[in-house]
Amino acid sequence: MFGFAASIVVARELGATNFATYALWLLLLEMLGYANLGLPTVLFRNLSMASKSGVEQGQQTTINLAISTSILLNLFCFSIMFFAYRWDMLPISLSAVEFALLLLARSMSVYLAINKDIAKGKGLVISTAWLEATNATFMPVLNIALVVYFNLIGVMVANIIMSLLSLASLKMNKLSYSWNFEFDYIKIKALLKISVPL
Repeated sequence: MFGFAASIVVARELGATNFATYALWLLLLEMLGYANLGLPTVLFRNLSMASKSGVEQGQQTTINLAISTSILLNLFCFSIMFFAYRWDMLPISLSAVEFALLLLARSMSVYLAINKDIAKGKGLVISTAWLEATNATFMPVLNIALVVYFNLIGVMVANIIMSLLSLASLKMNKLSYSWNFEFDYIKIKALLKISVPL
């Protein structure tokens, strides 16, 4: 309810044109987000199973493959967005700074989502639940405050700030993991199809 009320205030402050522009670009990014192939769910599921069975190598392989694949997919999607923006292929426009901040905000959101799934997979349920509650409370307030002063850019900056605070919170709650780039098509197919740790 609080978030809905804040959205009305943000929409009023941005104005019809700016709000529609931001919403349409965000919608495009969200639609491209479906290219993640269901990796967040797989990451949570396999890490949980590997953690219960004590298979450390299974955990590490899952993290390596999920993060590496996610990076490649997002680079592909961002490349499409960049060329669409550069060649004016879409009927909605942003300044160069706004577009860069939009991609940065989206990148931070993707990175945060991966970290939350790893945290849940490792059993840090209380931390992630607290994180969701904090975001639901403070994000609308931050959105309103920054939009009042910075207009459209304020929305993107608010998302970046909340992502950074959330990541810092997860780190303070002892979320730690290592990651090495690993891309193996056969293993990724197995990761997406089977429900046992690699």
